[in-house]
Amino acid sequence: MTFYPDGETDIPNQTPVPGIRAGQVPPGRPDVPAGPAASRGTDPRFSKAIVRTGMINGVVLVGAVLLAYVFPITHDEPYAMLIVLGAAMLAGVHMTVVILAHQRRRRREKAMTAGVPSAYGEVPPVADAAPYGAVPAATAGGFALTVEDVFSITGRGTVVTGRVGSGQLRAGQYVVIRRGTQTLAEVEVTGIEMFRKTTDVASVGDNVGLLLKGVSRSDVQRGDVLSA
Repeated sequence: MTFYPDGETDIPNQTPVPGIRAGQVPPGRPDVPAGPAASRGTDPRFSKAIVRTGMINGVVLVGAVLLAYVFPITHDEPYAMLIVLGAAMLAGVHMTVVILAHQRRRRREKAMTAGVPSAYGEVPPVADAAPYGAVPAATAGGFALTVEDVFSITGRGTVVTGRVGSGQLRAGQYVVIRRGTQTLAEVEVTGIEMFRKTTDVASVGDNVGLLLKGVSRSDVQRGDVLSA
Protein backbone atom coordinates (compact mmCIF):
# COMPACT_ATOMS: atom_id res chain seq x y z
CA MET A 1 0.00 0.00 0.00
CA THR A 2 1.52 3.27 -1.07
CA PHE A 3 1.80 6.33 1.17
CA TYR A 4 1.09 8.68 -1.72
CA PRO A 5 -2.55 9.42 -2.59
CA ASP A 6 -1.85 9.57 -6.33
CA GLY A 7 1.11 7.19 -6.40
CA GLU A 8 3.66 9.87 -7.35
CA THR A 9 6.68 11.14 -5.49
CA ASP A 10 7.00 14.35 -7.50
CA ILE A 11 5.92 16.77 -4.78
CA PRO A 12 4.28 19.44 -7.02
CA ASN A 13 1.92 16.73 -8.34
CA GLN A 14 0.84 15.53 -4.93
CA THR A 15 -2.76 15.86 -3.83
CA PRO A 16 -2.90 19.34 -2.23
CA VAL A 17 -3.25 19.68 1.52
CA PRO A 18 -6.93 20.32 2.41
CA GLY A 19 -7.40 23.90 3.53
CA ILE A 20 -4.53 25.33 1.44
CA ARG A 21 -6.04 27.50 -1.27
CA ALA A 22 -4.50 29.07 -4.35
CA GLY A 23 -2.53 32.17 -3.43
CA GLN A 24 -2.17 31.22 0.23
CA VAL A 25 1.39 31.40 1.51
CA PRO A 26 2.63 28.05 2.85
CA PRO A 27 3.86 28.20 6.49
CA GLY A 28 7.56 28.86 6.84
CA ARG A 29 7.90 31.03 3.70
CA PRO A 30 8.16 34.63 4.92
CA ASP A 31 10.02 35.56 1.74
CA VAL A 32 6.94 34.99 -0.46
CA PRO A 33 4.44 37.88 -0.71
CA ALA A 34 1.22 37.14 1.09
CA GLY A 35 -1.76 36.15 -1.03
CA PRO A 36 -5.39 37.22 -0.55
CA ALA A 37 -6.09 34.58 2.09
CA ALA A 38 -2.95 35.42 4.05
CA SER A 39 -3.68 39.15 3.97
CA ARG A 40 -6.99 38.48 5.65
CA GLY A 41 -5.20 36.68 8.48
CA THR A 42 -7.24 33.49 8.03
CA ASP A 43 -6.98 31.25 11.09
CA PRO A 44 -8.52 27.77 10.65
CA ARG A 45 -8.72 27.26 14.43
CA PHE A 46 -10.70 30.48 14.87
CA SER A 47 -13.00 29.62 11.95
CA LYS A 48 -13.75 26.21 13.44
CA ALA A 49 -14.36 27.72 16.88
CA ILE A 50 -16.79 30.28 15.43
CA VAL A 51 -18.70 27.61 13.48
CA ARG A 52 -18.89 25.33 16.53
CA THR A 53 -20.01 28.20 18.77
CA GLY A 54 -22.64 29.28 16.24
CA MET A 55 -24.06 25.75 16.08
CA ILE A 56 -24.24 25.49 19.88
CA ASN A 57 -25.86 28.91 20.17
CA GLY A 58 -28.34 28.02 17.43
CA VAL A 59 -29.41 24.88 19.31
CA VAL A 60 -29.84 26.89 22.52
CA LEU A 61 -31.96 29.56 20.80
CA VAL A 62 -34.14 27.01 18.99
CA GLY A 63 -34.64 25.13 22.27
CA ALA A 64 -35.66 28.36 24.01
CA VAL A 65 -38.21 29.18 21.30
CA LEU A 66 -39.65 25.66 21.50
CA LEU A 67 -39.97 25.85 25.28
CA ALA A 68 -41.47 29.33 25.16
CA TYR A 69 -43.97 29.04 22.28
CA VAL A 70 -44.17 25.60 20.64
CA PHE A 71 -44.18 23.38 23.73
CA PRO A 72 -44.68 26.12 26.32
CA ILE A 73 -43.62 25.49 29.88
CA THR A 74 -45.52 28.63 30.83
CA HIS A 75 -48.52 30.41 29.35
CA ASP A 76 -47.43 33.76 30.72
CA GLU A 77 -46.28 35.87 27.76
CA PRO A 78 -43.69 37.94 29.69
CA TYR A 79 -42.04 34.78 31.08
CA ALA A 80 -41.95 33.21 27.62
CA MET A 81 -40.25 36.35 26.30
CA LEU A 82 -37.74 36.21 29.18
CA ILE A 83 -36.82 32.62 28.24
CA VAL A 84 -35.99 33.66 24.68
CA LEU A 85 -34.13 36.82 25.76
CA GLY A 86 -32.14 34.86 28.34
CA ALA A 87 -31.09 32.31 25.70
CA ALA A 88 -30.08 35.13 23.33
CA MET A 89 -27.97 36.77 26.06
CA LEU A 90 -26.26 33.45 26.85
CA ALA A 91 -25.50 32.97 23.14
CA GLY A 92 -24.02 36.47 22.93
CA VAL A 93 -21.86 35.91 26.03
CA HIS A 94 -20.69 32.56 24.65
CA MET A 95 -19.64 34.10 21.32
CA THR A 96 -17.88 36.99 23.10
CA VAL A 97 -15.89 34.58 25.30
CA VAL A 98 -14.75 32.61 22.23
CA ILE A 99 -13.64 35.77 20.40
CA LEU A 100 -11.77 37.13 23.43
CA ALA A 101 -10.03 33.78 23.96
CA HIS A 102 -8.89 33.86 20.31
CA GLN A 103 -7.57 37.42 20.69
CA ARG A 104 -5.63 36.46 23.83
CA ARG A 105 -4.09 33.48 22.00
CA ARG A 106 -3.10 35.69 19.07
CA ARG A 107 -1.44 38.18 21.44
CA ARG A 108 0.50 35.36 23.15
CA GLU A 109 1.64 33.97 19.81
CA LYS A 110 2.66 37.43 18.62
CA ALA A 111 4.61 38.03 21.84
CA MET A 112 6.41 34.70 21.44
CA THR A 113 7.43 35.53 17.86
CA ALA A 114 8.21 39.21 18.26
CA GLY A 115 9.72 39.10 21.77
CA VAL A 116 8.41 40.69 24.95
CA PRO A 117 9.89 43.68 26.81
CA SER A 118 12.25 42.81 29.64
CA ALA A 119 12.20 44.36 33.12
CA TYR A 120 14.40 47.19 31.80
CA GLY A 121 12.09 47.95 28.88
CA GLU A 122 14.37 46.34 26.30
CA VAL A 123 13.08 43.93 23.71
CA PRO A 124 15.17 40.79 23.39
CA PRO A 125 16.53 40.20 19.88
CA VAL A 126 14.52 37.87 17.69
CA ALA A 127 16.30 35.33 15.54
CA ASP A 128 15.88 35.90 11.81
CA ALA A 129 13.54 33.47 10.16
CA ALA A 130 15.39 30.81 8.21
CA PRO A 131 14.85 30.80 4.42
CA TYR A 132 12.25 28.35 3.20
CA GLY A 133 13.74 24.85 3.03
CA ALA A 134 17.00 25.84 4.76
CA VAL A 135 18.66 23.20 6.91
CA PRO A 136 19.22 24.41 10.52
CA ALA A 137 22.89 24.81 11.43
CA ALA A 138 22.46 22.35 14.31
CA THR A 139 21.57 19.60 11.83
CA ALA A 140 24.20 20.40 9.17
CA GLY A 141 25.68 17.07 8.11
CA GLY A 142 22.81 15.15 9.70
CA PHE A 143 19.45 14.18 8.26
CA ALA A 144 17.13 17.05 7.33
CA LEU A 145 13.93 17.19 5.30
CA THR A 146 11.63 20.14 4.69
CA VAL A 147 7.97 19.10 4.72
CA GLU A 148 6.17 19.74 1.43
CA ASP A 149 2.90 17.92 2.09
CA VAL A 150 1.06 16.27 4.98
CA PHE A 151 -1.77 13.76 4.98
CA SER A 152 -3.19 10.93 7.10
CA ILE A 153 -3.70 7.25 6.35
CA THR A 154 -6.50 5.68 8.36
CA GLY A 155 -5.17 3.00 10.66
CA ARG A 156 -1.52 3.79 9.89
CA GLY A 157 -0.72 7.35 10.94
CA THR A 158 0.48 10.67 9.56
CA VAL A 159 2.65 10.86 6.43
CA VAL A 160 4.88 13.79 5.49
CA THR A 161 6.50 14.09 2.07
CA GLY A 162 9.50 16.05 0.86
CA ARG A 163 13.03 15.88 -0.55
CA VAL A 164 15.89 14.86 1.75
CA GLY A 165 18.16 17.91 1.99
CA SER A 166 21.06 16.29 3.84
CA GLY A 167 22.12 13.15 5.67
CA GLN A 168 20.47 9.78 5.77
CA LEU A 169 17.57 8.26 7.71
CA ARG A 170 16.57 4.68 8.45
CA ALA A 171 13.13 3.35 9.38
CA GLY A 172 12.83 3.09 13.16
CA GLN A 173 14.92 6.19 13.85
CA TYR A 174 13.56 9.24 15.66
CA VAL A 175 13.35 12.69 14.11
CA VAL A 176 12.82 16.11 15.65
CA ILE A 177 10.10 18.34 14.16
CA ARG A 178 11.15 22.01 14.09
CA ARG A 179 9.20 25.08 13.02
CA GLY A 180 11.62 27.96 12.61
CA THR A 181 13.64 28.02 15.85
CA GLN A 182 10.98 26.17 17.83
CA THR A 183 11.23 22.42 18.54
CA LEU A 184 7.75 20.85 18.37
CA ALA A 185 8.23 17.13 19.03
CA GLU A 186 10.44 14.09 18.66
CA VAL A 187 8.74 11.20 16.85
CA GLU A 188 9.58 7.79 15.45
CA VAL A 189 9.65 7.17 11.70
CA THR A 190 7.94 3.79 11.30
CA GLY A 191 8.07 3.64 7.50
CA ILE A 192 9.81 5.14 4.45
CA GLU A 193 8.53 5.00 0.90
CA MET A 194 9.77 6.17 -2.51
CA PHE A 195 7.74 5.98 -5.74
CA ARG A 196 5.44 3.05 -4.95
CA LYS A 197 8.09 1.05 -3.13
CA THR A 198 8.95 0.67 0.52
CA THR A 199 12.56 1.22 1.57
CA ASP A 200 14.51 1.22 4.82
CA VAL A 201 16.79 4.16 4.01
CA ALA A 202 16.21 7.74 2.80
CA SER A 203 19.29 9.51 1.41
CA VAL A 204 20.15 12.99 0.11
CA GLY A 205 18.10 13.98 -2.93
CA ASP A 206 15.40 11.32 -2.44
CA ASN A 207 11.74 12.33 -2.66
CA VAL A 208 10.22 10.32 0.16
CA GLY A 209 7.16 9.84 2.29
CA LEU A 210 7.81 9.31 6.00
CA LEU A 211 5.22 7.59 8.19
CA LEU A 212 5.32 9.25 11.63
CA LYS A 213 4.15 7.55 14.80
CA GLY A 214 2.15 9.33 17.49
CA VAL A 215 1.43 12.65 15.74
CA SER A 216 -1.73 13.91 14.08
CA ARG A 217 -1.99 15.70 10.76
CA SER A 218 -2.58 19.02 12.55
CA ASP A 219 0.76 18.71 14.43
CA VAL A 220 2.85 19.08 11.25
CA GLN A 221 2.56 21.63 8.46
CA ARG A 222 4.29 22.54 5.23
CA GLY A 223 7.61 24.28 5.86
CA ASP A 224 8.45 22.36 9.07
CA VAL A 225 11.88 20.72 9.14
CA LEU A 226 12.48 17.12 10.25
CA SER A 227 16.03 16.48 11.47
CA ALA A 228 17.98 13.70 13.12
